[in-house]
Amino acid sequence: MIGVLALSLFSAQPSDVTGFFREGQTFLTWEEDNSQTDEKYRVYRSISQITDISSADLVAEINEGSSVWREMHKNNGSPVDFCSGDQIIDRFVIFNDSAQLSATTGLFVHTVHETVLENYYYAVTTVTGTSENAAIGPSNTCGPISEVKQPTGAVRYLTSSASGTVKEWYAMWLDYALFKENYMGYAFPVAFTMSSFSQGGAMPRLYLDGIGTMNVCAANYANYGQGDLRDQGIPTWYFGYHKSRNFDGTSTVGYALHDTIANYIQYRIIQSALWARRKFNITDPRFKMEGFSMGGSGMYGFFMAFPSFVTYAGAQEGLTQYRVPGINSNGDTIWASSAWGNYGRPNFSDHSQENPVTFLPFNDPAYPELDWVTQYNGMNVYDVRDVANFMSINTAKSFGLLAAIHGGRDGSIPYDRNGAHFEAYIKDSRHCFTYYYKAEAGHSSGQLQSNGMGDRIRWDESRPGFSHVPPRIVYLWNNYNSGLSYYGTDTSRGYCLDVKWGCIDAPIGGRKIEETDSSWSIPVFGIPLSNAPVGYIFGDYTLDITPRNLQQLEVWYQDTFTYEITDTAGNIEASGEIIADSLNLLLIPNVPVRLNGAIAQVTLKSRSPSTATGVLGKKNDLKTGIAIIPNPFNPSTLISFSIGQKYSARTSGKISIFTIRGELVRTMPVSWRIRDGYSLCWDGKGDSGRTLGAGVYLISAAIDGKNVEKIAVLSK
Repeated sequence: MIGVLALSLFSAQPSDVTGFFREGQTFLTWEEDNSQTDEKYRVYRSISQITDISSADLVAEINEGSSVWREMHKNNGSPVDFCSGDQIIDRFVIFNDSAQLSATTGLFVHTVHETVLENYYYAVTTVTGTSENAAIGPSNTCGPISEVKQPTGAVRYLTSSASGTVKEWYAMWLDYALFKENYMGYAFPVAFTMSSFSQGGAMPRLYLDGIGTMNVCAANYANYGQGDLRDQGIPTWYFGYHKSRNFDGTSTVGYALHDTIANYIQYRIIQSALWARRKFNITDPRFKMEGFSMGGSGMYGFFMAFPSFVTYAGAQEGLTQYRVPGINSNGDTIWASSAWGNYGRPNFSDHSQENPVTFLPFNDPAYPELDWVTQYNGMNVYDVRDVANFMSINTAKSFGLLAAIHGGRDGSIPYDRNGAHFEAYIKDSRHCFTYYYKAEAGHSSGQLQSNGMGDRIRWDESRPGFSHVPPRIVYLWNNYNSGLSYYGTDTSRGYCLDVKWGCIDAPIGGRKIEETDSSWSIPVFGIPLSNAPVGYIFGDYTLDITPRNLQQLEVWYQDTFTYEITDTAGNIEASGEIIADSLNLLLIPNVPVRLNGAIAQVTLKSRSPSTATGVLGKKNDLKTGIAIIPNPFNPSTLISFSIGQKYSARTSGKISIFTIRGELVRTMPVSWRIRDGYSLCWDGKGDSGRTLGAGVYLISAAIDGKNVEKIAVLSK
């Protein structure tokens, strides 16, 4: 009788616990207790062998059946049916091209956070109801496993070929510590169109289509097919899931929970792009995205959240705001059923049912700028997704190139609610953009127009921002007359669609943007129409230009610059002085846009004598460079990096130390991408390991291509 009671209180422990480390994650498997159902499994971790769970850290509590891939199943447990074939699998694969785990195998994938290589031990226990079997033995423990933080990887579960197109299908596990409350779990599928990728090649464009079409079986042109979510609750415009397991995808539950939402979908897509860059050794300094409808709305979200990563976003027929008057007599907001499920129910006087947002951190040392947006955690999600509002708040931030279009006949995302106010804002925004209002366009894809610069914007090159841009009557390249008065009295019009500039990848007449630590210049040209009617005249015009994404030139509040506007032969047409504003930005006025081109240039005249901080809180003396503290020093000193206004900066991967005679005595590695304040310690030794003699040394580094030097004195 006592034995039977003991079995009812404590279920059997899992057996055959094994683990291995790969690409920043430790994979644990075990044989579940098959004598019962609805049990859970607790995973413990420690730097020493585990003999008692009280001495270990609890890192997860996992439901039974953890080898089942939740995202491959509907809420009722049946497989998703948005596509057929081997792409949809029941359970996880943890080695490339291997068999699925068995139905009785438990799985947990732990993402390692520690930056120092260390051995760790694991134990797995069984929990029935509120009772945990805490017994520890050889069968439910494993280790040591050597672990260290690394970029996470993916596991290929299928290679497919259809109509000559090869795709590779992968499972990726995200950080359980971030995703454990997400009702979709912490693993997702991604499919890469292999013809778009090559070793060391260009970074392929990512394309997001409308509702339900950006799934793992997406069209080949998507390039990065993601998990489909229709059967588990539609995501809100490629932004995020509700984090709670209680969310079932319905609007009622979504706004009643009033719970923080997170950018889970953005996070997954960016993580898959980062992994692709590593897998294919891609160094291409750009990431381009386009989308239509729901995907077009998502473009704005990616563009705003990752301004230093997304170099081009083409947003076709997308939402620019979500808290807008409705599309019916009840005043419902646009696409309320899916929006409310994540965002909460909007109210124009009482925002109590509107949810706050959380941007999940990537903590990726190679791309620290991805975490810039986390400063807005806790902000009302409707405010975050108001594009004009968010970009206005961040006028000082350099975004990529945004190409947007809205149609006058779009009944799904009407221009008067999502285009009109955005058009009024963007034409004077000082950001890099094109905008197109196409009067006769409905809600259909393939209508995006741009100036062709999207493929040429780079992380490591400056770009222009535009303001005071006049509307231009738009003629489609293949039908010059289609832009005229097709919708009431409205006329199709565009902004910056007919302006281009010379850049690294596409100089114009040998000219491109030139930048030094004291000057910046840009060659600007008009774009002639193809198939223009007889007698067509381009019609020169002017706009204002703000230098953006500066790599070498530093601009600070109240700095004085001179400017010149010349023709391409160097003849001066206008000149004057401009003073940097409180956003640490310049504005070059009245730059001509014409077919034969113009050159706009600014040159530093004087730095402001004041230490005024401006609205960014950056003091005038915080310039790009390195500091040595203490200096003189003995035996060691701290070398610190300042990167000015930038969120992060590139380095050459090293710092060099020379004697005063120019002899290289020490090379020290530094991160390829750094944040302001990055530092390392020099112990006063040379590459040989021997302490150097007292004297004067020159410390040299490169920050975003700019050489910076500092004298250090090693004292006796």
